[in-house]
Amino acid sequence: MEVLNLTTEDLQNLSSYPIDLDISNRESQIFYFNSDWAKEPLLLKYLYNPSKEILTNKIFTLQMLEKYAYDAGLDEFVIPEYFVSVNDSIAGFLIPEMRNTTSLGTLLKSQKLSKQEKLELVIRVGSLIEKTKVLDKMGHPFYFSDLHEDNFLIDNDTQELFVIDLDSASFRSDIALSSYYLVDNPNLSNLSKYSFNVFGIPYPGHDSDLLCYNMMLLNVLAEENMNLLSIDEYYSYLDYIQEIGFSKSFVDSFRSIYTENSNVNASLSFDNVSDEVLSISSFSHMKANIKNK
Repeated sequence: MEVLNLTTEDLQNLSSYPIDLDISNRESQIFYFNSDWAKEPLLLKYLYNPSKEILTNKIFTLQMLEKYAYDAGLDEFVIPEYFVSVNDSIAGFLIPEMRNTTSLGTLLKSQKLSKQEKLELVIRVGSLIEKTKVLDKMGHPFYFSDLHEDNFLIDNDTQELFVIDLDSASFRSDIALSSYYLVDNPNLSNLSKYSFNVFGIPYPGHDSDLLCYNMMLLNVLAEENMNLLSIDEYYSYLDYIQEIGFSKSFVDSFRSIYTENSNVNASLSFDNVSDEVLSISSFSHMKANIKNK
């Protein structure tokens, strides 16, 4: 991947790219980047003072993706096209602007989509996660690390799925990387399959990726942040959705999250349940049902 050199003055002359306030972005600032030589509209992802270890891992991850993602058939991956150096130090990346797309996180909050439509979008993410296993078979285990809704985009016209922020992914499991669904979860401290450094930052792993994904799916189904609930509330809800018609294999994929068993991709056993079952599948319905008994 080529390196584009900028000065501090060049950086100051760039215009900030507006980001939806609901979208999580703690590590960088995004700028419009206009250039006559670019084949498509680009953005500059400028990193906020990453540590040398983190920056080295980002560079390594993007180089590996540039080398192997195409052969792995991962056309959904939006890989930066250039490293950007500011005053001779790598400070960010040039990425396609991806116009005419909407983040999955925004779509999942939309009142215009039915629960079934939202679930179908998240199931597609689960299929993509399975697709990335080809990298493992090629001898290059890949971890999304910070896997959450806002790192996926849907084309507004074609409905194609894309993955962004891949510099936050990793081919290494020995470097701690922030992960939305793991950092704030109160129920993971006694489980050895999830590893954290002394600051509570998780190490990447397939179990960690599948925790993140399964929570994404369960949150849509429950219409609740299930990752923040107590163990008792969590398991009560799982018992409830099995009672109303979801299969044991599907529900067990969520039960495994808080056990030492390996996590399983919940999309592989997703049930095509009736609209009636979906209409009573929220966490609030479960609570109302308990209250009325």
